[in-house]
Amino acid sequence: RLRLRISRRRLATQQRIQSRVSSAMPRSLMTEAAHRLALQGATFISLDTNNASDTGAEQNNFLGLNASFGGLTERWAEASPDGEEWPPFVTVFKNPPRVYIAACSISLFLAVANVIGAALYIRSILNCPTSPRRGLFLRFCSLVPILALTSCFSLAFAKVGIIFSVIRDMYVGLLTLWYVELMTEMMGGFQNACYGIADSHTSAGDLRESASVDLSPRIATCAKVLVGVWRGASQYAIVNAAAGFLWAVLSDLGYYEEGILPSHWALITLRALQQLSALVALLAAALLFLALHKPLHMNKFSSSMKTLTVTLAVLFCNFQPFFLSLLFFADDIPNTAVFATRARSMLWHNFLLSFETCAVLLVVIRALPLSELFDPEARAPLTGEGGLDWEWP
Repeated sequence: RLRLRISRRRLATQQRIQSRVSSAMPRSLMTEAAHRLALQGATFISLDTNNASDTGAEQNNFLGLNASFGGLTERWAEASPDGEEWPPFVTVFKNPPRVYIAACSISLFLAVANVIGAALYIRSILNCPTSPRRGLFLRFCSLVPILALTSCFSLAFAKVGIIFSVIRDMYVGLLTLWYVELMTEMMGGFQNACYGIADSHTSAGDLRESASVDLSPRIATCAKVLVGVWRGASQYAIVNAAAGFLWAVLSDLGYYEEGILPSHWALITLRALQQLSALVALLAAALLFLALHKPLHMNKFSSSMKTLTVTLAVLFCNFQPFFLSLLFFADDIPNTAVFATRARSMLWHNFLLSFETCAVLLVVIRALPLSELFDPEARAPLTGEGGLDWEWP
């Protein structure tokens, strides 16, 4: 393969020389020089074909791609001076195809727009009264610049894009924990959340004033449910961070390429474990939403859009790259003028994420209304003066 790359570069150099001197040469001399260059090119191809007969199918595939895209895939190969198929660290500055530069420019524009939009809303949140709820709102809003910047940098600096992917995955894992904390905080704490669930999901009437009904078993069951939800979110944060760190180390050692399904059984197991962990986190978020949606809605708190924010973050950052890697494995993502090489599924993921971040920004603004931050202690249900008089079982 190395000899084949060298021969292709020699042929490209000879063709450029021929095109430059053709206009200054007489027609007879130009024909003779072109004939000599053609003979030399045929000799190089013959030597490389004999030395790499076991990769004939791959050579034909590469030549076919060059014919289809007018040599643009060769531009992708030339953009990697160390002979690897991945774009180098400073891909954008190494004479890549112009359409790739255009894609990076679009991603940069969207990243700047999303960061500015998130910064303006964060400024509005900072003008609200200080409370633990405001801190959780700020963490939710910070998801937008995290997604925007990591997708842009991963697209422009593809060879080290896994570093930005690890940062993004770790933040999304923490977001699931903050989601559980925010939902329980709006109920006035863990204990009041358990009582609110038990009270709202019963048909026995006003249980708070009924001395004949014992709420302790129902509250204890709700407490177990909330503890299970917390554990489901915690395991995703831990597994996602540990898996991302392992992928980064394995990528540096040459055992893993981002965007490509691993072939070793141990790496396949790690990938399956990460996807299963994300699925459990989504199920935990759905369970918490079903449990707290009714009591929160009764107290005029928004819960559906907050749940949608966490769901979109997990889908875009965990399941989307896995789905694209499956398409790459099935050869359904061809080399194009925009994204080529073995990293194309990862490049497509980050390019799509740049657009998806705009939708996340709109959802976040809708999920975090500023009205929920004014006098949060008085608005928190089941707390403060006039709260419920009951004993924690």
